Amino acid sequence: MLARVVRGGMQPHAGRPATLAAVTRSRVRGAAMSPSTPTPATTLRGTSAITLAVLATVALPLRLAGQTPPTVSVPDEVSCARCTIRMSLVARVRSADGPGSIDFMPNAVRVDALSRYWVMDHQDLPKVFDETGRFVQVVGARGDGPGEFRNPLDAVAIGDSVLVMDYALRRATVVGPSLNPVRSIAMRWGFASPLVLAWPQEVVAAASINTPDRAGLRLHRVSFEQDPAAVVTSFGPYGGEMRPGRDVFQRISVNTTGRTFWTADLNRYALHEWSVDGKELHSLWRRQSWFPEDSRGTIGGRRTPPSPAVASLSEDATGLIWVFIWLPKSTWRDAWPPEVPGKREYSPREIAVEKLRTTVVEVINPRTSRVVARQPLDAYVVNALPLRRAVLYSVDPTGFPVVSVVSLQLERR
Repeated sequence: MLARVVRGGMQPHAGRPATLAAVTRSRVRGAAMSPSTPTPATTLRGTSAITLAVLATVALPLRLAGQTPPTVSVPDEVSCARCTIRMSLVARVRSADGPGSIDFMPNAVRVDALSRYWVMDHQDLPKVFDETGRFVQVVGARGDGPGEFRNPLDAVAIGDSVLVMDYALRRATVVGPSLNPVRSIAMRWGFASPLVLAWPQEVVAAASINTPDRAGLRLHRVSFEQDPAAVVTSFGPYGGEMRPGRDVFQRISVNTTGRTFWTADLNRYALHEWSVDGKELHSLWRRQSWFPEDSRGTIGGRRTPPSPAVASLSEDATGLIWVFIWLPKSTWRDAWPPEVPGKREYSPREIAVEKLRTTVVEVINPRTSRVVARQPLDAYVVNALPLRRAVLYSVDPTGFPVVSVVSLQLERR
């Protein structure tokens, strides 16, 4: 989350939190940023406010046919009091130096069909590691030409290949199993968190598309059958309603076990099940004192803790939803660099993200609308992976960044 916030242009002043309120301006200003449309800026910059009067003058987006399902409240009490979540190390993805070194928290870590890990950092080229965590190679080169990248933000496996999304170039590049770029497909918008339902015609991705008919609809079914890629359908919860100060950006499950998929609000603990054509089938809401109904999406400041946020989610083979929640860590004050008189901007790499937030994982059974189990992980989760795995980011005692892949098992004591 932090990497997306700081690239989106937020400004954490000393003693004052940075917010994602700029997202609500996207209907009026095409330049408004969201977590799905990061910019490669290296500093945090503030944005101006918008009035309700201006927002009200803009036409509402078109809604897809069908009724929104009733929202079911999920109680806090766990349904399996004797269940626990056991975490075990799968791989430590690291290289001490050279082209495979990792010097900051990745934007995302994905896995391909050969069990290789793709470390995505918008300021660097994609780095590939084998299933044991050993560095294999860097993919592509820097530039604007074929097989080159400027802002490779995310990636997703497509068969034995991988699709790399480059926000700056507005381009998706297919990389073959030998790690050579094969072809590129232009994209009109910057897509994030892609989920492949059926390649190439059904890819669900999150984006802010600031057109009158799509503003507020953060989910899109995209076809890569043609060049440029085409948005087939746009949809989202709450009928695309946008309110000042509320970000409706969606986290998309990293996998699906059928012809439906789940998403979660970034800044409220609400889960949504969707059909391939964008119809909302199921909606669950966790109302908690530790996760306000309308969290403002702030990374905080020297005197303000970061807001809770949904980090990632996945669905396991039994249909259980694993939700990873970011919460303020007890060391959040130590995450900020020493205060310098007159300094009001900070580079993302000046902030110790591993001290800013910790993670809690909840396992939710959507059939019973109950929390099965809950476990603090005492770690910063970058994102979930299929097969009940997750990627953790930490810094060792020598100050060296460490990316770990862990397996999570639900066990009865």
